[in-house]
Amino acid sequence: MHRLDINTLAEEDATQLEPNAIGHIELALQEPVPALPFSRSRVLGSLILVDTASHKTSGAALLRN
Repeated sequence: MHRLDINTLAEEDATQLEPNAIGHIELALQEPVPALPFSRSRVLGSLILVDTASHKTSGAALLRN
């Protein structure tokens, strides 16, 4: 949805994030997972995203409502 410009902290429209980029995304999950906003729970409010083909970490996410 948005990419964060780390120099100005401005949000820019984006359709993808490059490696090491920071941005706001919307995830569509195959199954429900227990989750809370990160501000309420550091454990239930954070995710590691893993590529199912290579089993390598592809990203990390902090959840918000």
